[in-house]
Amino acid sequence: MQQPTESDDEGNPLLQDDEMRELIGSLTAALADIQQLKGKVKSLEGALSTNTSTSESGTGTGSVTLTNKFQTAVANTMNCAPAAYAASPAATDVTMTASKMDDQPSIHDQLSSPLSADSRGSLRSKPLSLMVEQENKTSVTHGLPQSIFKPKVIEKVLTKPSISFEFCADEKEGEPPKSTKSFQSAAFNLMHKPSGNSEKFKPASILNDGKHSKSSRNISIGDSIGDESSSTRSSKWNILKDQNSSFRKAARVVSAFKRKVSFGGKSNEEEFLPNFNEEGRKDNDSDGDVDISSHSFTDRSFGRLGVLSGGDETSLEEDVYSLIILCGFHSKSGALGLASFFFQILLGSFVAYDQIKSGKGSSTFDIPFRVPIVVRLGQFCCIILALCTQSDILTSVRSIVVMGSDSNWDFIVGMEGQKSRRSWFTRIVLPNSMKFCQGILVAFVSFIVVIQTDNIIELLQNFSALMVISEMDNILFQMASFGYFGEELRADTHRLGEVSVVNLSMSFAAHKTSSGLKIVRFIFLIMTLIFLGGWGYVLYFQQIGHYFDTKFPLCKGNYKLAKKHFGDGKCFGGPLNTLGCKFEDGDCISFNFAYPDCKGEALTHLTNVQTELSKSTCLNTDFAILECEFSAGSCCDYSLQRSPAFGDGICNGGKISTKLCALDKEDCYAFSQEFPRCPLEELAEISGSSDVVLGNGICESTIYASPECGYENRDCDVGQIGQDIVLNGVASGTALFFKMRISADGSKVMIGLFRSSESFEYADDDYGRVSVYEFDSTSNSWIRDTSIVGDQIGDRFGFGLSTNIDGERVVVGASRYNQNAGVARVFQFDSSLQAWGQVGEDFSSFGAYTGISVSMDERGSRIAVSASAASSNDLLINGMIKVYDLSSNNLWVQVGNAIAGTKIYEAISFFHMQLSSADGSRIFFNSGYEIYPDYVAIVAYEFDYVLNDWIMLGSPVPNPHPTRNNPAISADGSRFAISSYAVNGSKPGEVHIYELNVVDNVKEWKQMGNALTAQFPKAGDGFGISLSLTADGTLLGVSAVAKECTGSPQFCQSGVVNLYKYKPTNIPGVPFMRVPLKKAIGYGNIAQQEERATDNDLVGRDVLLSRDGSKIFISGFDFVNGNGFVKVYNTDDLFYPECTLSNPEKIGDTFCLVPEPFYTPECGYDGGDCPLPKTIDKYPGCFVSNPKYLEDGECIDAYPYNSEACGYDNGACPLPSPVEGYPNCFVSDPSVIGDGKCDFAWLPYNSFDCGFEGGDCLPN
Repeated sequence: MQQPTESDDEGNPLLQDDEMRELIGSLTAALADIQQLKGKVKSLEGALSTNTSTSESGTGTGSVTLTNKFQTAVANTMNCAPAAYAASPAATDVTMTASKMDDQPSIHDQLSSPLSADSRGSLRSKPLSLMVEQENKTSVTHGLPQSIFKPKVIEKVLTKPSISFEFCADEKEGEPPKSTKSFQSAAFNLMHKPSGNSEKFKPASILNDGKHSKSSRNISIGDSIGDESSSTRSSKWNILKDQNSSFRKAARVVSAFKRKVSFGGKSNEEEFLPNFNEEGRKDNDSDGDVDISSHSFTDRSFGRLGVLSGGDETSLEEDVYSLIILCGFHSKSGALGLASFFFQILLGSFVAYDQIKSGKGSSTFDIPFRVPIVVRLGQFCCIILALCTQSDILTSVRSIVVMGSDSNWDFIVGMEGQKSRRSWFTRIVLPNSMKFCQGILVAFVSFIVVIQTDNIIELLQNFSALMVISEMDNILFQMASFGYFGEELRADTHRLGEVSVVNLSMSFAAHKTSSGLKIVRFIFLIMTLIFLGGWGYVLYFQQIGHYFDTKFPLCKGNYKLAKKHFGDGKCFGGPLNTLGCKFEDGDCISFNFAYPDCKGEALTHLTNVQTELSKSTCLNTDFAILECEFSAGSCCDYSLQRSPAFGDGICNGGKISTKLCALDKEDCYAFSQEFPRCPLEELAEISGSSDVVLGNGICESTIYASPECGYENRDCDVGQIGQDIVLNGVASGTALFFKMRISADGSKVMIGLFRSSESFEYADDDYGRVSVYEFDSTSNSWIRDTSIVGDQIGDRFGFGLSTNIDGERVVVGASRYNQNAGVARVFQFDSSLQAWGQVGEDFSSFGAYTGISVSMDERGSRIAVSASAASSNDLLINGMIKVYDLSSNNLWVQVGNAIAGTKIYEAISFFHMQLSSADGSRIFFNSGYEIYPDYVAIVAYEFDYVLNDWIMLGSPVPNPHPTRNNPAISADGSRFAISSYAVNGSKPGEVHIYELNVVDNVKEWKQMGNALTAQFPKAGDGFGISLSLTADGTLLGVSAVAKECTGSPQFCQSGVVNLYKYKPTNIPGVPFMRVPLKKAIGYGNIAQQEERATDNDLVGRDVLLSRDGSKIFISGFDFVNGNGFVKVYNTDDLFYPECTLSNPEKIGDTFCLVPEPFYTPECGYDGGDCPLPKTIDKYPGCFVSNPKYLEDGECIDAYPYNSEACGYDNGACPLPSPVEGYPNCFVSDPSVIGDGKCDFAWLPYNSFDCGFEGGDCLPN
């Protein structure tokens, strides 16, 4: 034979494929020689009994010697019976060696002479080693040639085809054997113990280390075993892989060889091999030997697809279904098999039912619509594993094919000679059919579980559970083999390991085996195609979204989104967070509990909702909606959302009004629609914006007081400075009770609340107070400083009130103090303490109602205090006024004598009293009591520094039916204005202006022009209810409130404010001409009556002009909110104060008047009715509204066209000529001057220089 070309790791040669073919061929040739050994078995037994001797050497070891007779007998025995061989699946690698036995020729040498070459080849091809144990004697070994025991040769034999042959005894020559048992080729070592030792064959080395002995070599019959140490004499099993499992495999291989022999009086039923337990050390027969039994530790991987060990021989699968085949249904084994079957079917059915049921209302079998790639790989692996392990289908089919009616199945089941179709069906077909059915069920359920799992852990768990169900028959078999179910079942499992199915004909066996393999391969191929094809089918329909659409029929079209976001634990939202999508298959349930409204068909554009709402900053304004709680408070803080103002029906300012807060929960929606250019987000960042309410009638701030924001939704007015100063508790229902005074520059305002409580509610019996407000240019608002409070309940503290130029010092009167005795006090503001402190002593000792009127000059060093009900000079209630100067030691010193009334009930200063503000050298007060209003007059006194006393200045000026706001005085006291009948409903109100006239050193008051009246005078119009004059006396503010709306008997919407400008060039008889109102496009002007219909206010109760007239303060009452107010404006934003003309109503009437004085900067180019002027290249100083008029060749005889700057209308007009009697009058047509009609109501004709067209244009 050719030498092996392969070797193992230790260099030992391996048997090659061609050697195997030679080995098998040699064995076939040797079978003829074996046939000759029939009848010579007894000779062999005799040789064994008489020619085997045991010798004891000096070393204490024994040796085994085989005589020539034994050799001859063995050689002759080789002619026994024909052999059959077949290929079978390989067992695991097992190599067994034996310790060297000295001084004995090898079996090859002993048998070389008597055997032919063919016989030697046959023997060399027969890997058989027998161990026979004699009572009280050493072991005897006989076996095959040494060449078969080369290292790794046995492994090669087992790894390649294994050899099976028949060993016959007592057969007649020429007859087939009556009974056969097959065994697999195996090699094992003798385990020898020298005589004299009670222990026999303890394979400790096998179990402890599983390694080759360094001195090990092949053992042959005749070798000596006497001169070696116990370690080298001990046989070892060399296990290449796991020690215990390999030992079990070897035990299975060896245990396949069993036969009936009789050696040394042993029973014919004695098992040929010892039986090992799990530790490999248990002795079942209690004789001290180590036993190996066929039922011990069967390798489950060996022969799983058919357990064929030879071409004509089949070992039964070690499971409960094989027990049914072996023992029948009526045995305990059959009951165990039926129990296993029903248990497997029941569990499998339960699982299948659950899977089918879970698919109702969803995709088939509830197959997930998407599976992660890791799980897909796991599914593929599980499918491959299922194909490899779910072998019950294949083994059952192959068993039916191989164990056909012509096999030795009857021998297996103990029914020799009783074959029938019925019995074959019952014992063979039915158990395998049961096995096939449960295999099909488990395979089906396994596939369903695999394809419906989308989690790798669940996949492995479920698949493992199904593996347990599939292996239940094997588990129960193992339990029975361990004796858990009794000895009878244990014995049945042992019997199962001893049987095999053998076909009588080699050619027929090959045919059956080939057919079985083909069927199994075909079924395996079909199963593979079904599993992989079904898996691919599912994969395809998962990819196209079929299962998603089936599971979520109302969520169609969202597969790609769902594939990405379903099951990620976060709510993506959008179209997935709907009922049809089952709220993102449960991912959005927690989110929807937190934000129940942040979903729905209208909000499907909102995506990544959970991520967006978890951010602390407002980055996505799409979530700034009420439904999403304004991005979980990051866009609109929860403090705003939970504010009572949020969604209260009123548009509130600040951040609550921005889009991020849904425009104050849509309260500001109408406002944003009307004023879309209002930068709500930008204005919301300004401090104080959150205090604003847009559209409540109160101007809380000027933050929103712009045309873009509708002047705070019309709460504020054009030109308003700061917010409304709101005065609560100032109305009794029939009257208003507060006083207002301002500093010279208008930066501070003092409010006397003489009938208001500390909580700013109306109270006639509470402490009066004075609140001081200062304008803060940074916040553009009025800030209230600490108040000055009276010290007696009901003292009317604040009824008398006046301040110096800067508002840092005030004098306050409390006319009801100490039971109407009254008191006046001076207070100074201490900026370091931020508090008001009294300056000097009280003034309370000169008459009743002291402090009813008080006044202070601009310096704050002179004050005047009146007591209107004081009695002096034997006159009852004639009234008294005293003036004081502040000394250097902060004491008030009276200036001159007291001024007292000269008539009974004159009650001077009852209505009003005021010092000239410049230096306090003049004082004005009323003379007369309210019970005689027709006899009231204004009296002026001047301090005479020579006489050091007060003397009357001019004659008293009649002032019938005055108001408490009279008179309005210029700073130097040379001009004053008074109103009459403003509070009387019988006549229209009138305003008279007087100027001090000095003739021959006689000072007298002279009225300036005619009385001022309302534009449309009528009785009770209230014109002149309040007056104010600038320090220079050139600008006069006049308010008018209808008599019926002043609280007697009720309040109502009324009020207008007019401004009058004094110019020397005004029309004669009208020194103070009414200036035009400015018209705000889209908005009104608080000064005009037309606004009252929209603001529902009473306006003009008090009117005060700052010293220079740049600011105007207007007080009133808000009927809607029930509070008083003070509003401050830039005068230039309400009026054209320098525009004086006879018909101011034409300014801003929407009709453009191009002549001057209408088309001038002072009149706002006709109040905005005309376009702004354009420059002319030819005339750089010419500014006209329409340059085309300069090119039309027609003369526009009016300024600015007919002026020198415009080339006298570009030469179209005649050059102007002087007018006789008017030296400064130059016009193009002097003939119209004084022709008795007003031909040109514009400049230059209707001008002061031209005598207002020679008097033709003067008012009647």
